[in-house]
Amino acid sequence: MNSDKELREQLEFELDSEPRISPDHICIEVNSGVVMVHGYVCSRFQRELAAKIAKHFGGVHEVIDELEVRLPGSEAHTDVVVAAAS
Repeated sequence: MNSDKELREQLEFELDSEPRISPDHICIEVNSGVVMVHGYVCSRFQRELAAKIAKHFGGVHEVIDELEVRLPGSEAHTDVVVAAAS
């Protein structure tokens, strides 16, 4: 069984090796086999693919997908920014 650190490193390597994903803004945390993927990607496809890759690793019990999709050239707005603009 892989340690959490080994799982994180393997997942990071797989995401870096996947040409259809831009992993520059993806962060992976692993705690007792539970993988949290957060940050942002440029498309829904990339989001789904990143989660799919994480789910297929031995030793992964659950994947929590907190990735945001940010279209190139767009800015993500937090709830606070949106509320202030209203």
